[in-house]
Amino acid sequence: SRVGYPQRYPHDQFVRRYGILNPKAIKNSRSDNDASSSLVYAISRTVYEGVLGEDEQKDEHGHLDLHNVGIQVGNSKVFLRSKAFEVLERLRGQKMSAAAVIVQTHTRRYFAQIEYW
Repeated sequence: SRVGYPQRYPHDQFVRRYGILNPKAIKNSRSDNDASSSLVYAISRTVYEGVLGEDEQKDEHGHLDLHNVGIQVGNSKVFLRSKAFEVLERLRGQKMSAAAVIVQTHTRRYFAQIEYW
């Protein structure tokens, strides 16, 4: 049953998990559904390049074709193909690692100052 889109997230869970990738996209959203749609469109170009590694193809309205990206936004869930999921997880891991390095830097600085004084 999960052959086409094996990863599925309710809108609120998708925003909580991947909101770190583009916080500006979800800042002014009124609902989780709006926030997840805004987030998907904001990160779709990066995911497209990670999945296919080529220039983007747009539909007749000038929007990025999300079907080729491997992401679909439904009424209650966001559906991800395996490749899109892998790219999102890699990007999320990079952001989390960068945040951890910043926390470690400030912690080490704090302890070095205490030891110096």
